[in-house]
This record gives sequence, C-alpha cells and structure tokens, in this order.
Amino acid sequence: MISLRPCIFIVTAVFCACTALACHGAVLQNVKVEVSPGKPVSDRTPDVFGYGGNIWWIPSVFEAGVAQRIMGMQRPGMTRISLGDQILTYATSREDLQRRLDTYPLNEFLRQYAQSGGRVLFILDGVPLWVSSNKSTRTFPNPDQKIFRMSPPADFEEWSNVVEMIVRHFNGKLGLNAYYESWNEPNWYYLGTTEQYHKQYYHSVLGARRADPRVLIGGPGISEFLGVGTRGDPQGTEAEKRGMAKRFLEQQFAFRQFLDYASRTPIPELGLKKLPVDFFSWHSFYIDPTNYYRLVVPSIRSALGAAGYRTNTPLINTEWNIAAVPPYPEGNLNATEVGAAFVASSLLAMHETKVDSQIFQMYVDPGVSGYFGGTFTQSGIPRANFNAFRLFSLLKGQEVQVNASDPWVKSAAFRDGKNIYLVVATFVPTPKMATETTRIQSALQNAEFSKSIAAAELTGKQGLPEPFASKAREISRQNQKILREISEKAAVWKHGITLEIELSGMRTTNGKITHYLIDSTHSNIYRDLPKAEKFLADRRGQFQQELSEELVTRLHDNGVPKDVAEHLRTLSRRQRPAQELLAAAPPDKREVVLKTLQQLSRKASSLYSETIREIENWPSARLHEQTLTWPTSGNLKVTSEPYAVHLFVLPQ
Repeated sequence: MISLRPCIFIVTAVFCACTALACHGAVLQNVKVEVSPGKPVSDRTPDVFGYGGNIWWIPSVFEAGVAQRIMGMQRPGMTRISLGDQILTYATSREDLQRRLDTYPLNEFLRQYAQSGGRVLFILDGVPLWVSSNKSTRTFPNPDQKIFRMSPPADFEEWSNVVEMIVRHFNGKLGLNAYYESWNEPNWYYLGTTEQYHKQYYHSVLGARRADPRVLIGGPGISEFLGVGTRGDPQGTEAEKRGMAKRFLEQQFAFRQFLDYASRTPIPELGLKKLPVDFFSWHSFYIDPTNYYRLVVPSIRSALGAAGYRTNTPLINTEWNIAAVPPYPEGNLNATEVGAAFVASSLLAMHETKVDSQIFQMYVDPGVSGYFGGTFTQSGIPRANFNAFRLFSLLKGQEVQVNASDPWVKSAAFRDGKNIYLVVATFVPTPKMATETTRIQSALQNAEFSKSIAAAELTGKQGLPEPFASKAREISRQNQKILREISEKAAVWKHGITLEIELSGMRTTNGKITHYLIDSTHSNIYRDLPKAEKFLADRRGQFQQELSEELVTRLHDNGVPKDVAEHLRTLSRRQRPAQELLAAAPPDKREVVLKTLQQLSRKASSLYSETIREIENWPSARLHEQTLTWPTSGNLKVTSEPYAVHLFVLPQ
C-alpha cells in the first residue's frame, strides 16, 4: 500500500471530516420498518444478491461439498478465479499453458455453473516466468507471492498472446462468456509502475479482443480506494514521496488515472478509438456499509462519465469482507454473527446504491493460520455468513418499497403473488470501520481544500499556515464530535433494539408469518465450531480407515497381488497423488487401480458430504425458522441483537 507519511499531518488532521451517519438528536432504540406492498420499485430481485465468492486456490473440500452448495443456491452470483495462483505461476511455455488450461480441474464445474445462471470472472493476475521481466523465483515477503509473477512483462506482446490463449479456452472452448479483470490490487501486487500497469491493460485488451471481439474486460481491481499508484512506483527518495503525496492531495487517485489513460488511448489494431472498460472493479475491507457505498459509488460513476464512459458501466465489487487477512485488529468478527450481519447490511447497501455485482472474499478459508473470513472453514463447515447468503437466495418476485427509520437498519422487500419477503439487517459499525470510512469521506468531501494545499506547495510540511491550519482544526473537531456520537449510539445499541414492522395497506392472510433469524445463538455454529471440527475429524479418520481396507479388498479381488495392494494402501494413507499410486501398480493392472481409486474417491466425497450435512443440522448451525403470529394491532414488534439478520415471510 502506498505510504503517505510526508503528508501525515494533513491525512490525520484534515481528511477526518464527519461521517454524517444520522446520529443527530436522540438515539432511537425502537426502529420502525414500513413495508408498502402496493408500491413496486422494480420487476425483479437484483443480481447483486446472488451468492458469489473468490477461489484463489482450489481447496481439497471443494468437490466434497462446497461446489454442491454453490450450485445449490437458488440465486447464483459471480465466481472469481485467480489464474495467477492456479495456472500462470506454474506455466513454463505456451504449450504448457495450453495443457494446463485443457486439464484445469474446474473446467466442468465452471461450465455447469455458467449453464445454471452463474457468472465467472477470471483475474489476469500473474505474469508467467517465461514472459516476466524479472526471472526471480524468490517469494516476495508480503504478500507472499513469487517475484516473477508480480512483475511486468518483458515482452508485452507475448503477454497479449497469453491472454488470447486464456480467453480462447474459457470463452471459446467452454463457452463461458466470462469477465476478465486486469490484475488484482495493482497497488499491492504489481511491482511495475503505474505506466507499465496501464500498458499491460492495453495488451490485455488486445489479446482478449483478438480471441473474442465481444469479450468483457475491465479493472482496475484496486484495494485502496484512495490509493494513487502501484507497488512498483518509485517512492524511495523524498522527492518521490512528495510526488505521491501531491497526487493524493490533487485527487489523482489510481482509479481515475486508469480511466483517464483508457479514455485517451486508441487501439488501432482493433479499430478502437479508446480502450474499452466493460466493467469497473474495486475492493472494500473494514468499511461501514451504511455510509461507504453512498460515498464511493457516485464518485466512481462520476469518474466514468468524466472519462467518456457510460455512467451506468457495470460496477463489480470483486472483493469485500470485514477484514482481508489476519491478524484482525478488532478480533475475529468475520466468523461470528457480526460477519453475517455485515454480509446482509453490505448486500443491501450495495443494492441501494446500484452496485451491479459483488464477489465475497472468499468461499473457503485458504488455510492461512488465523484466517476466518470464508463462508466455509478450511474443512468445509459453513459459517453464519453462509446462512446470510442463504436467506438472500430465498428472496423472489417484484421489489416493493420499504423504509427503515434508522440507517443502521437496512431492509428490502419483495412480493411474488403468494408471499411478501422482508429482509432486515441490523449492523453497528465498529470504531475501525467508522474511522476508515471517515478517511474516504473526508478526501472526497474536502477535495477543493486538499487541492488548495497542493497548489500552495505545502505538501510534506510539518505544519500548515493560516488560514489552512484553522480549517484543518475545524474539520478535526467536527470529526471527533461525530465519532463520539457514533460511539455513544453504539453503546446503547449493544443492548439490543426493537424492530417494529408495519405492513401498509394490508395484513397477512392467516395471521401467521415465518421468521428466519441469524444472530449470536441462531443459525451460527461459531461457539460449537471446535466440537464440529473434532466430530468431522473423527468421522474422517473412521471412513478413511474403512476405505483403505476396501481398497485392498477390491484390488485383490481384481487380481492385484496382495503385497502390491498393501503398498498402494500405504501410499494412499500418506495422501500420495494418484499418479504415484498408478506408477507403483503392475502395468497390466493400472486401469483397474485407476477405476478403483476413482470409485473410492467418489465414495469418500459422499461420506464427507453426509457428515457436513449432519453438522449443518445441529441446533446451533441449522437455519433457524419459527412461526410468529401477526398481532391484531397491525404492527409486529421483534427484539433484535445489534448484529442480526431477519427474514420475514408473510402470506398475502
């Protein structure tokens, strides 16, 4: 991430303006949610509510349960694939790249996923060794990636050939009509300069459009909304640091530089007057969803329009969660009811501001120590945040008007002729979320002030002269006041709130409604997770023992000598790859060995999935459902925790 230490005073004192989170006046413990079934808003449920996630590495539990749950969602979303992590880091030549594409383990899953209505996005996020300008195979310490794959190409035309091969495979051969994102977080993962990143986008477009003239390609996949450059931009000298700080003050954020470059760069090889930006992508971590999206989405759309692109260009949030990677500064919130409420509140906030698609970070924990952000644990146990997505998958029909009396309560309502579906999320922003969102709001709302500081050549100064200093103090005082009000309100909300649901103009048919709930004790396995992990490990050990015995029996029955069968069992227990087991078998028995291994592998996956389903049915884990009686008064009152997700299904 770009360091702005030279303007530390300005960043901390000036760009900390108020968050305007409707904290003025009395704190509301009773929040009214008014549904107007007779006032339609749109004809369908939004795509942004679909269940989507990132796949960086292919986890061992993917085929044994995760894939089925992704496919089983009633509303598929968008799946994002890291080609750098899964293919490009390992490819040694064009021929090897083609072989890896042809044998890619997710080919069939992605084909079926797309056929079921899901959309696929591939990240062009790694330069192969033979293409890279830096041949070092050392690992960059943070973010733990090979240096060659983070470096710009030595031959940009060869990079365009790589992209062309990728698009021909996934769009041409598999027919996915996929999206292609130019790099992942260039401000963090790209060791080239901003100019090189832009040049690489040009050649990515060139290769992609050669393969498919209708291909969807975009970017820039930034992780820091206010970032002003790439990881490789020079910033070692004081002059370079001041230059970066000046870019920040002048509002030359990286996403605006990207759009400006694309808009003024023709691509004559394809007869285009400017580079296409078929979608805009960015990331958001540790933000307050209540306030964040209403700030950044208009800024993005304004930048698109200023660059000559459609202001309704699709916006895709390709990574979002509470926190990206451990250690988590405010504790393990992702895996708790806080994470579930964050999912629901974020989806509703994105919908309110017309974000087109989102991709959660991530489907499954990657196995990094202390990582708790996925919708599934590394062993495949679903978390409360997965149940939040399940509730959104139940929404259907025409959207109708709904209003909540407090911005910390977000809601949406739909009707399909049989039922009214009302989803409500209660979410209290944490101190870090409020601070991070304030920083962004400060920069956007005080743009003219920051530009005046840059114009006065005050970048890097330890103090500001008048009248700049007075304005900075004023903003700082206002910020502290608002943050104090947020803190005071949060202290009250931690005791819970009362949701008052009003159904305008009608009542339920039979007075009975269904209520689904996620909070600290419902639809949330967090407290029982250690017990669940042990239960799963014990079961896994049991059926692995049984299957290893079955392996020997089946092989011996098919003419494989018993000593060879025992040796193959030993290799299997050591989790050696199938190729090694086949190599250890007699040549005339390799076909039967392969068939037996495939059969037992399918059986193991089935047994594993059955165990996960058993855990999902535990009282703490299963989706909590209860029947409520609609009161004769006409308004339903429900007590809610400060972090909770509710779905009310009301018969019409």
